[in-house]
Amino acid sequence: MHHGDGFSEVHERYSLLSQSACNFLAESGVSRCVKRKANAMQMTEEEVKRYLNEPRIARAASNSPSGFPHVVATWYAYEDGELYFFCGRRAPRASALKKDPKMVFLIDDDHYPYKHVTVQGVGHLEESRTKTDRYVESISIRYLGPDMGVKYAASLKSSIDPVLIRVEVTKLISWDYFTGGYRTKA
Repeated sequence: MHHGDGFSEVHERYSLLSQSACNFLAESGVSRCVKRKANAMQMTEEEVKRYLNEPRIARAASNSPSGFPHVVATWYAYEDGELYFFCGRRAPRASALKKDPKMVFLIDDDHYPYKHVTVQGVGHLEESRTKTDRYVESISIRYLGPDMGVKYAASLKSSIDPVLIRVEVTKLISWDYFTGGYRTKA
């Protein structure tokens, strides 16, 4: 069935790629490769939440004033269905956000079984210094551990004057190569 928006065509192509990948893996001695329909839910909401709550590096993309995408690796926190990250007050992503608040994040694995979650959303600069300090510290602890995280967060206050950005999620796409599937949640 064709919906006229390319959705079915993309899923049909993906399904063929998934089938081919499973066949290749089986020939290579991998015994577990689940073949599923392309539109089957592969990462449940709970799996996505668990995946995003692990300390992974996100690639954050925003539109720069020059019109080219600006992509940086960043730490983040995922709470109550929203992403939070920080950067320096004068960082390109902070200034780009003021002109165009649309952002995309890619959080993925670079080892088999490959998984990724792509988050599209609208970024909002948080004005509360207390909230910013709390998130800068909790995110730093998440990635560096308690001792180094607290020290690192304290050093940022004087070096980059961090700002907190809350990303209101508008679309979330998850993909789990192991199960051979793809799911979009609008």
